[in-house]
Amino acid sequence: MKINLMEEAKQKNRVILTTFTKKITIDGHTTAYSVYQIDLDYLYYNNQNDRIATWLNKYLSEGNKFPTDKEEYNKVIENFIVESNPQAIKETKSNIDLVDQREPGVVLNDGRIIDGNRRFTCLRQLHKEQPLKHQFFEAIILDKDINTDTKQIKLLELMIQHGEETKIDYNPIDKLVGLYNDVIKNKILTEDEYKYSTNMRTLDFNNKKAEAQLMIDFLDYIEKPGKFYIVRDLNLDGPLLELVAILKKTPEDKIEDLKKAVFNMFLVSKGDLTRTTRRIKKIINYPVYLDQFINDHLKISEKIIDSVFEISNEKDLIGNLSNNSDLKNDVNNALAKAEEGVGLENLKDGPLVQTQKALNTLNLLNVDLISKMESSKIDDLIDLLNDLENRIKFIRGKINV
Repeated sequence: MKINLMEEAKQKNRVILTTFTKKITIDGHTTAYSVYQIDLDYLYYNNQNDRIATWLNKYLSEGNKFPTDKEEYNKVIENFIVESNPQAIKETKSNIDLVDQREPGVVLNDGRIIDGNRRFTCLRQLHKEQPLKHQFFEAIILDKDINTDTKQIKLLELMIQHGEETKIDYNPIDKLVGLYNDVIKNKILTEDEYKYSTNMRTLDFNNKKAEAQLMIDFLDYIEKPGKFYIVRDLNLDGPLLELVAILKKTPEDKIEDLKKAVFNMFLVSKGDLTRTTRRIKKIINYPVYLDQFINDHLKISEKIIDSVFEISNEKDLIGNLSNNSDLKNDVNNALAKAEEGVGLENLKDGPLVQTQKALNTLNLLNVDLISKMESSKIDDLIDLLNDLENRIKFIRGKINV
């Protein structure tokens, strides 16, 4: 699978120097690198690419191993690239066929692609259809090694994918897995290095880091540690981020139990999970109904844990839980009951809130203007004040009942 592209460039037949350059930043230094046309057969995908982290994760979790043959290896990862965003592949392929490759990629000297996986995929497909028209991938060549220059390569990849080009089609869970692997688990990068490379604010990074930890907690809860593709398939990026915000306002002694309650919702509820999760914000400020919600979910958790132990296959597990009508009713009722309690609590406080608003409005009244009012308007004001006094007497009467 290995090859020395710079040596091949000297032969000028399958690695050809062009007149173009591409600027990239490595270790804080921006340099213009020469662009080469590289024979497609010399190149191979990067199996450490965060863009397809969950697809690689699923492939390996199922007991598969990457083929040693380069073409077979490329076919496996090409399938992940296509499946992760088939519409983007279709559009990019059409564009390259029409106007050729416009944006150079980045490859290592051994042929490993660091940036340009989708373009490479499209060119591979086009080469099969039109072998003479599409033979080369245009890219700069870095004399780096994936094993000895891991941090530099990871920083460059992040800067290209997030900082410089701000790719909008990067699956948020794949990005989350990348953050977890690179910063939390493997500690390839420091927090500051990650923030700098992705142009991410500290607040946003802290939220994403907390979200990544919740992802780990969720998978541990369902006894499927490290199977990140489950989180991707459930589209939990939005719900997890909502949960981060909710837990910030949750009493510390309630956090673990509330997490499990929300995890139950992730497993059972259907529809817009982000919006459903957001509804919990109404409950956390009312200890009685928060406790009620948590206690209801402790019973639900027992049923879910039983299913986790009985069903080992994650696809069957998720399907079984999400289609269990009894569980679904239990989850829906727990949230609805807590919300109803909060609603009644708000109604009970309604008279106090409305009276305070009325007093605040009266306090804004400029009494100096009364002397300047017409006599007829003053009479109207007196009538209104009499009505107010009568209303106050009526309310006081209700208090004494």
